[in-house]
Amino acid sequence: MTQAQRVSDDWIEHHFDVHSHDLSLDLHGVLGRAREMCPVLHSDAYDGYWVATRFEDVLRIAQDWESFSSELGITVPHVPASSSSPTMKIIPVAVDPPLQRTFKRLINRYFTPAVVGPWEPATRTLVNRLIDTFIERGECEFMAEFARPGRCPGSRSSTSRCTLRRRTWSRSTSGRRSPACPSDPSPARR
Repeated sequence: MTQAQRVSDDWIEHHFDVHSHDLSLDLHGVLGRAREMCPVLHSDAYDGYWVATRFEDVLRIAQDWESFSSELGITVPHVPASSSSPTMKIIPVAVDPPLQRTFKRLINRYFTPAVVGPWEPATRTLVNRLIDTFIERGECEFMAEFARPGRCPGSRSSTSRCTLRRRTWSRSTSGRRSPACPSDPSPARR
C-alpha cells in the first residue's frame, strides 16, 4: 500500500484535513488523487473549507480577489477575531487590493534577487547544518527540528530564528543593520 492509499477517496472528497499526519506522509500523491477525483473539493473538517488542487484553479482564485477574498483570513481552521482575542492580519497576504498592492510595493524591493542573493551562502550553510541533525533518520518534525531552531547565518547568537527574522526585517526596512546578525550582507539603507 502506498502512502497515498492510506487515505480513502471519501476522506479526500469530504474530510480533507490539511493538518493530517497521513496527508503529510505523501502530500503530492494525495493531491494527485484529489486532482483526478475532485479538483476543487469541500472538506467538512474545521467547520468547512475549500481546497483547489489544480494550478489553473489556484491561479484564477489568487487573481480574482473580489470573488475569493483573503480579508477574513487564510488559516485553517479559521480563527475569527473577537474583543477578547484579536487576530493580526498577515500582511500583505491577508489583505485584498487595492491596499494589498500598497503593501507589496513597500516590501518588494527587499525581495529582489540582488538583495536576497548575498544571503544564499549563509542560508545554505544554516539549512545544511539543520538537515544534518536528522538526515540519518530520513525524517523530521519540520517545525521543531527545522523551521524553529537555528541561528542567524554567520552569528554566534543563540537568538531564535523568529526573533532574528523580526529584528532583521524591522531594521532592514528602517535602514539599520541588525546587531544580532553581524554578517548581514546587505548594506545599510539610509
